[in-house]
Amino acid sequence: MKKGSVVTCNKCGKNYYYESTGNPWPGGKDRETAYCPYCKAEGPSEMISGVIYTYKLDDNGNPIR
Repeated sequence: MKKGSVVTCNKCGKNYYYESTGNPWPGGKDRETAYCPYCKAEGPSEMISGVIYTYKLDDNGNPIR
């Protein structure tokens, strides 16, 4: 299962896409954190049993994978 959204970095102000993958069940044992792919600042985090990936956005706002 995948879920994701576009967020704005609090440090550099750029938008990026973050995606939770694997088994993103709430209440997982590990806190996973999204890091801005531009400046590496800490972004949103979730308690999940999965992994978070981040992607820069192209000029149309689509994730560059």
